Amino acid sequence: MHNLGAMCIACYQDFGAIEVLEKGISALEKAMDIFPDTSHKISLLVTLSTAYAKHYDHVQDDISIGKSLQAATQAIPLAVRHESPFIGAAYFAQASAYERQYKGSSDTSQLHLAASACEKALCLVEGGDQKKARYQDRLNWIKQQQFVNTGKLEYLKESITIGQLAVDSTPDGIHKAAYLNNLANAHHAYWQYSNDLASLKQALAMQRKAISLTPDHSQHKHAYWDTLGTLIIGLWHITWEKNDVTDAINAHEKAVKLIPDGHANKTGYLINLANSYECLYGQTGDILHLEHALTILHQANDHVDSSSSMKPIVLSSMGNAYLSHFSLLHQIEDIEQAILKYKEVIELLGTSNVETPIYMQQLAFSLLVKTKHSPMQKYTDIEEAVLVLEEANKLMSDDHPKKSQLMIDLGTSYQVQSDFLSEGKKLTMIDKAIETHLAAIRIKPEESHQIALAHSYMAKFNGSHE
Repeated sequence: MHNLGAMCIACYQDFGAIEVLEKGISALEKAMDIFPDTSHKISLLVTLSTAYAKHYDHVQDDISIGKSLQAATQAIPLAVRHESPFIGAAYFAQASAYERQYKGSSDTSQLHLAASACEKALCLVEGGDQKKARYQDRLNWIKQQQFVNTGKLEYLKESITIGQLAVDSTPDGIHKAAYLNNLANAHHAYWQYSNDLASLKQALAMQRKAISLTPDHSQHKHAYWDTLGTLIIGLWHITWEKNDVTDAINAHEKAVKLIPDGHANKTGYLINLANSYECLYGQTGDILHLEHALTILHQANDHVDSSSSMKPIVLSSMGNAYLSHFSLLHQIEDIEQAILKYKEVIELLGTSNVETPIYMQQLAFSLLVKTKHSPMQKYTDIEEAVLVLEEANKLMSDDHPKKSQLMIDLGTSYQVQSDFLSEGKKLTMIDKAIETHLAAIRIKPEESHQIALAHSYMAKFNGSHE
């Protein structure tokens, strides 16, 4: 039963058929009921942990990753007791499970546990052991996530160093392709941090090499194509070359075509494809490209469950696309759709999510745009925009990098609201705008903020002399 389960996992690794993986898990679970707690059970537990982890990757269910961690954690003391050569593999399985738990929960303590377990696994393998590169690659990925969470560059530098060791020690083939993919992600992150174009070009070269080493039937190839598309869009933002954005679209379309139906990552791929078409619209001004992006986003929205972490991303992308469509045709129904999507995002995230104030800012902007362009300007829209921004200002921490812009938007909304008020209340509201703009400038004295303040003072002067 153990051998059958392992064969099913290997088959899934090549072809990505979820039913084959589930057959393998079933076989391994039956083997668990038969095996006593001997040294032979250790490799079974490690294999079962790996199978559950792969099932989680496909369907993103918390039950699978919980079972993966349980199996790995059960294997470790058993391996220590029997002085088993599988102890390193058990720690590695535990690290992989912790890393996936972090992915599902954003609990940084899980990431710390993942790094610790992976480092223990690395200490237990000798140089020249083919498992060492695999463990280095996992630690590379964990260090990247630590960089994302902390912003500490040393994590990213460690990630690149460790990832390069994995690549250099591995011959060409599917394993090297996987390591190149993760290393390309690290170089991409370094480019985003430093604007070092050489890092982006290095990432692109690595990603293209990873794709060339991977057969089309591999379950990983769709992910490599999606990453390549994202990297090329990064290059397009620098070059503004139409060929780059069309190459990105081609890569994202291949990713969408190759990924199996029902895979948890399909929504993300559709979003990336839609974003690429929006970039092409930005390049050409052709509304058909923007409308195609909206069609893809509707497909992504239909594909994702409301409980998925991807749902707010889909909805916000739709809101942004509707705003762009409105800027072209000035159809009120487009701005109303944008408002609806942002409200859905806010409702899904709740007030405790750190991203909520950003979406509230987008909602308020949409309400202000509607107020400006609606044939029948509604005071209720501007009033709602003010209330939304006031709530966002309370929720956003003072050290947030976008705090000053949020306060500028709030001050501007006070100024717009003053146009609807009687003389006495009008000046009071303009004073609130001035006070809020001054507070924003104390946080970040940018030229655009100074201009907003100047407009408030001008409004006060005009209001005082009416």
